[in-house]
Amino acid sequence: MNNYPSATDTPPFGQQTAEFSLLEDPYRKEVLEDNLAHAKKKTMLSLLYIGITLFISNVVGYTVAGASLADNALDILLVPIAFLGVGLFAKLQPMVSAIAGIVILVALTVLNYMALGPLSLIAGWLYKVLCLYFIIKAVQHAKEAEQAKKELQLLG
Repeated sequence: MNNYPSATDTPPFGQQTAEFSLLEDPYRKEVLEDNLAHAKKKTMLSLLYIGITLFISNVVGYTVAGASLADNALDILLVPIAFLGVGLFAKLQPMVSAIAGIVILVALTVLNYMALGPLSLIAGWLYKVLCLYFIIKAVQHAKEAEQAKKELQLLG
């Protein structure tokens, strides 16, 4: 008798007796949970970086203008504290937090435009570019978190 396998010994594709499924992989759930936690953390950090950027730009702006930092502490800290809250909320709902960050930035831009005119759209372009970069990263990481969450729900 021939001990070597031949092409006729293996069943046709789709009729294997023991099929392998990615959904039954025991390590897949662990990897997805790790990916979800990592994406939530990256979303949170991106939003916190926006808050830090806005805090630094506020301090520099008031210092250059010669205004007292103590008298304007509420103005300096208001938006960065809002981003701190939104960033911490990203651990629970990353996509909602990213959208809230976008809403805060748009509202801040509109308020500056109404108060200072069209020149406010150009002034402070460096911190605006940094904030735009970090908000894009936050949305990307939130999408990764949502995808991992959906795959985890499929696994059960």
